[in-house]
Amino acid sequence: MSDMEAISPARLHELWKTIDSTPPNILGQLNDRDLVNWLTEQFDQNHPLPAKELSTLKKYLASRLQLIRDLTLG
Repeated sequence: MSDMEAISPARLHELWKTIDSTPPNILGQLNDRDLVNWLTEQFDQNHPLPAKELSTLKKYLASRLQLIRDLTLG
């Protein structure tokens, strides 16, 4: 099973809403590891996930950091 299969479309939608609502200054100040952790924590506060899914979420975020920064920082 790939990481994408482990994350439901509904969860991905909620994740991207979380990313979109993240203040740009947070995105610009954090290094990659800290940004992944921060986004995961923000998401988990509103959408609690089991540890395995959180790990998958972190991998997903890490693989898309450049896209996240490009989309949110303009």
